[in-house]
Amino acid sequence: MKTLHYLALGTLAVTALLAACGGNDDDASDDDATPRASATARATRPAASATADNATATPEAAATATPEAPPPVNSAATPATAPPPPPQAPAPTSTPIPPPPPPPSVQPQSLRIVANRTTFAPTQLTASAASAITVTLDNQDAGVVHDIIIYTPAGAIAAQTAMFAGPAQQSATFTASGPGNHFFKCSLHPQQMTGSIAIS
Repeated sequence: MKTLHYLALGTLAVTALLAACGGNDDDASDDDATPRASATARATRPAASATADNATATPEAAATATPEAPPPVNSAATPATAPPPPPQAPAPTSTPIPPPPPPPSVQPQSLRIVANRTTFAPTQLTASAASAITVTLDNQDAGVVHDIIIYTPAGAIAAQTAMFAGPAQQSATFTASGPGNHFFKCSLHPQQMTGSIAIS
């Protein structure tokens, strides 16, 4: 009886063991297959989803990352912001000042003084300043020596002739520096042979 009891227990144990092993293999296979499929599905779905998301996001990223190029700027065109050049003032025109007109031409002046009988004639003469004045002494006293000396208003000698006997003539030329009386005389007969030239 004990032996049968032990055999029955052993059979049950083996059966249970076999059932456990066989059932576990099938169940394990089923369970393992299912999770693997689930895992594969799960792995595939996110990848596909990620791919879809990437496919969706790629145009946006490309559109965002690649801005449209601005139209080319014509370098020859004048910028609208450039200020206009300032107006240029006309260059001053300078009118040259004409030179002063030349002074009126003054002809040389000639004065004639006659020496006769140890006197001068005329004794009063006139002339203009700033022009050459030529005084000619006409000695009409034959064999008598005369000369003429002309003085400035300050008393300096302006002109004179040499001493010479008549009849003969000699001349002396001077230019008056300004108006005034120019005294003249014969150096050999200074008391009676005198006169003056009024320069104006």
